[in-house]
Amino acid sequence: ASAGLSARWGRISTPWWSFAPERAEYTLEPAPVVGGGDIRRDTRELYAWAGVRLRARAYNALLQGQFRDSTVTVPSGELERLIGEAWVGVTWQMSADYRLSYVLRYQSREIERGPGARSLVWGGLLLTRDL
Repeated sequence: ASAGLSARWGRISTPWWSFAPERAEYTLEPAPVVGGGDIRRDTRELYAWAGVRLRARAYNALLQGQFRDSTVTVPSGELERLIGEAWVGVTWQMSADYRLSYVLRYQSREIERGPGARSLVWGGLLLTRDL
């Protein structure tokens, strides 16, 4: 289960549902479909964005072995059940089809102790082209 909140501020012409910065999970999720009629193609965007999310995990298949025997697993008692996430970024729509973004993300630790017990901070520079 998870609950999150995100916002963006600035010069924005795309609909609210076309922007989903909280998606940074192990697997990719499909992006929202943004039809050409919903966006004013002549408008440039420049905005900052930020958000937070709290996750509650009952079972972590990647760390606990996916319901089968595995030589590399983390016992359930050593896993954090609540994981916090936060992100901040800025996006510039350079043309009708290209967007440049910089994002900085944080995630609290998933493992309570040992070498894997650490929070993560990572950033990225993204160039996006709308098709």
